[in-house]
Amino acid sequence: MYSCSQKTLMSFILSFNFVFSQTGNISGTVIEESTGRSLPGANVIVKEIKMGAASDADGNFLILKVPAGSYEVEAQYLGYKSQRVNVEVSADGEAFASFELKIDPLRTEEVVVTGIASKTSKAVAQVAVQRLNAVELRDKVNYTTIDNMLMGKIAGVSVQKGEGNFGASFRMNVRSGAGLAGTGQPVYYVDGIKVENTNWRGGGSGSGHYGGGGTGTTSLIHLDPNDIESIEVIKGPAGASSYGTSGSNGVVLITTKRGKLQQEGSTGRNWGMTYRATTGYHDQPKEYELNGKEIRFPDMLNNFFTRGPLAKHAVSVTGGTKKSSVYFSMDQADEQGITPRNNIDQNNVRTNIDFFPSDKFNLRVGAQFNRAQIQTYGRERYAGMFAIYSEMKDWYGAWGLLDSTYFDDESDINYVNTYIGSIAAEWTPYAGSSSWLSNVSARLTIGLDDKDNRNVFSQPPRSGEIYGWGHEGSRTISQRHSTTSTYTGDVRYVYDLSSISAISTVGFQAFDQKTDIISAESSLFDNPALMEIEAGNNYSTLMEINNNFRSAGIFTEHSFSLNDTYFSSFMVRQDYASVLGSGTSSIIYPRASFAIRVDRLGILPETVSFLKLRAAYGETGILPGRIDAIPTLWGTNTSPYGVGGVLSHVGNPDIKPERIKEFEAGIEAEAGPFAIEFTTYKQWAFDGLVRKSLVGSSGQTIGNRMFNLGEVEGTGYETQLMANFGGKQSGGWSLNLTTTFSYQENTVTSLGGGEPVAGGPGGGKQYYWEGMPKLAFYNPQNVGALFSDGTNVQENGDHPLYGEVMPECHYYGDVSSETVMNSDGTMKHPDGGRIFRGTGTPDYIGSASWNLQWKGFSFYGMFQFKTGMVFYNESRWNQQGEGMWAGSDWINTEYGTSNPGTGTQDYDHDVLVSKIGWGDTGTGTEPLTPCSQEYKDAADKYARYNIAHDANFIEPGDFVRLQELSLSYNMDKFIQKSALKDVFKGLNVGVRGSNLWLKTDDAYHGFDPEINSMGFGDYDPQNAMQAGTIPPPKTWSMFVSFAI
Repeated sequence: MYSCSQKTLMSFILSFNFVFSQTGNISGTVIEESTGRSLPGANVIVKEIKMGAASDADGNFLILKVPAGSYEVEAQYLGYKSQRVNVEVSADGEAFASFELKIDPLRTEEVVVTGIASKTSKAVAQVAVQRLNAVELRDKVNYTTIDNMLMGKIAGVSVQKGEGNFGASFRMNVRSGAGLAGTGQPVYYVDGIKVENTNWRGGGSGSGHYGGGGTGTTSLIHLDPNDIESIEVIKGPAGASSYGTSGSNGVVLITTKRGKLQQEGSTGRNWGMTYRATTGYHDQPKEYELNGKEIRFPDMLNNFFTRGPLAKHAVSVTGGTKKSSVYFSMDQADEQGITPRNNIDQNNVRTNIDFFPSDKFNLRVGAQFNRAQIQTYGRERYAGMFAIYSEMKDWYGAWGLLDSTYFDDESDINYVNTYIGSIAAEWTPYAGSSSWLSNVSARLTIGLDDKDNRNVFSQPPRSGEIYGWGHEGSRTISQRHSTTSTYTGDVRYVYDLSSISAISTVGFQAFDQKTDIISAESSLFDNPALMEIEAGNNYSTLMEINNNFRSAGIFTEHSFSLNDTYFSSFMVRQDYASVLGSGTSSIIYPRASFAIRVDRLGILPETVSFLKLRAAYGETGILPGRIDAIPTLWGTNTSPYGVGGVLSHVGNPDIKPERIKEFEAGIEAEAGPFAIEFTTYKQWAFDGLVRKSLVGSSGQTIGNRMFNLGEVEGTGYETQLMANFGGKQSGGWSLNLTTTFSYQENTVTSLGGGEPVAGGPGGGKQYYWEGMPKLAFYNPQNVGALFSDGTNVQENGDHPLYGEVMPECHYYGDVSSETVMNSDGTMKHPDGGRIFRGTGTPDYIGSASWNLQWKGFSFYGMFQFKTGMVFYNESRWNQQGEGMWAGSDWINTEYGTSNPGTGTQDYDHDVLVSKIGWGDTGTGTEPLTPCSQEYKDAADKYARYNIAHDANFIEPGDFVRLQELSLSYNMDKFIQKSALKDVFKGLNVGVRGSNLWLKTDDAYHGFDPEINSMGFGDYDPQNAMQAGTIPPPKTWSMFVSFAI
């Protein structure tokens, strides 16, 4: 006889065996419909019972121990439309499901972020959001920086590098640029944590740091493409209103990789390691030559550039159980630049851990540490020897004797450490219950972005007898430490109202940002071997800056869906900030958006498989500076009588944020192999933040005070066209084509009666000027030459006959736009003879890319273009105005000029000088006959080059560039058929080139029209000036990656 407990145990075992025996398997394949290629790594899931598996290298999958019954099985693969198949699973049987997935050119099934607390599929998104799959991009193109990954990929966004040094700042110009104030840059979030987007440079005033300004080191240097899963860009206030005053210039949302939970029924390994190695080199963008567009002595520059090797190693481990997952990565990069002493040594570590203890609660933890040591070869307006060779600089009158080792022991090093940590929790307390509260969930995210940037600049003392020019040495140590704390939380309720599905959310967001800067500089060193800062005999700079900024916002958002066809969303956010004036306690930003899926109305032909119309309106703002609302600040000043207080700042307690409003409307459609996404928008900026000086009688004339005076209007459109072709012939091939095209314009409609705001050097200034576009070049300039009637005196001080009477028809001076009059006696050119030449922001931008795949090979390339922009070419001004003469003994000796002459580094200029009879410039050009049309044309052209007006050196920046080219081969099928199949899960090899070819406007003289020697600052209308800054390199690299 059995006891009662024994009977119970036996009954349980029998019941368990009976249930277990009532299971079967689901197997099948996942391939691409058009080509028949297998799709490895596709997710095949049975949602009803939360079971699934991933396909192998041949596209095969197997789900084990599925309870007998009828199920709907779904296959998902990134970039393809999901497909569902019904199967019947019998006990001890095996059901088969075959999937042929179609390409999803618009990525309509991908989930995108449309607000601070809202996500939805792109198929029903009501605002313009573009999502880049970083994993897919990196597999075919070996990106090492995030700016290269973004270039040319996003319609309506222009990505611009500041220079060619490692860690150099870059700029994202989004649409028409919102308002007047701020940096004009989008805000960045990494896994929901706001990260600082600034550029900073330390350094001192030593002789190697000419001219001031500088591009600085980007605070985004820690963003490692190997760790990024996806990048989403919300382009304007209509979509970014829920981010408040942070979103006026768009939002960039970066999601990093995470581990995957083990699925029930999966047969594959859920743990794996991936290794990626990259090797290659950076090279000068091109071999410079004597073509009239670059420099007079190209060999000087070609011999100066070096080929810099690069090496990068990245390893990651990913996996998970049924309740937790982990992603861990480490990588190391060592790269040498194209100039001496230009290199980067960088290490990165990231860990993401996710916990799912129950269906009601999950916790996500992430941490990253990045260390970078960057040595730069001049990050400023004039980059050391590069400026000397490219411009023949002669600041001190003795460069002709300069020894080539003059800069060899100069050191400019940045030590950058970044830590980013985050904790995110989601709680659904009544999940699975029948209560109306079952669809209530709460989320909380807390994170920290901590950055420390230390710059050390040293220039030992040098003897003028040895080097041609001497100085006593200098050393500067600067340190900037910043922290940004993010706190975000919301409560969401999902519910139905008859045929309407709805989601209501309330939440908050808060930031605490702190910045501390300290800098010390000393000079007059006695011994080059003793360069500690305390060894200097003169402390020229001691500085300390500390500031703290806090902001917060509360918001509510309500989204509705009617019959899964009509969609709408309404949001309002109220923001608070410590920088607001006393008269503005808070500010409210609303948003409303709508969309309709026309393809679900049953009125379209079958060829149109998808059609969505959308419209949105939203408002954001730009905050004033840290101290703009503080009425007065006092500093200290020393004197023989002690230390006293001096007025250092006058603020405006009534200052408000600048307010940006935007309306956008768009269409997204698919028809056969073609797809299009088009958006048009209109922006209005009010209460623009403009600095204005106070009258002297106020007694408060320290600096300029910030006022809400400006107004700007902007408009534009952006489009993306896609086409996908393929066939099963020759083993299956596919060709994906993508083009982007965008246009933008803006106008400063009001400055509230204030003076125009200028930025930039000399006569090459850019302006905020009423009636003109932002960043306008609006300056007097030469418009032609003056020809003598036989009595005119030579006015040009550089002419050998200066001050003498010139013969008839000879050039004797310039016609300035400041002196040109109409027949009625009025000035032809308004505002004191100013001429509008353009802006530093392109009117049109676009790109064209292709990806051809066949039998594991992938051939990818991308061209990009920008037109309708100009810039101030100070390099060319320097080549003429401050350069060494081509006839100097040093140049003749070093470069063996056959025609010494008295030319400059600007060949075009020297040819014209010879043509108008000023003398031999060593170009072999014969003088033209005065009074001839050829002579007049040459004189007119020379006058427009004259350094008398800096604005004569404003040049077009239009270009077409072959930005990327790559060829890769996926060897997964080869691995699966070899003895290595039990070790390796995949193997990929490839080669990639970037910045391979550049075509510029014929009127451009320089190296790259996109570089900007002055960096990207706040409240300063200056974004387009070049002066001896190193251009971005051409890069070739080879990579290999494998998974085990």
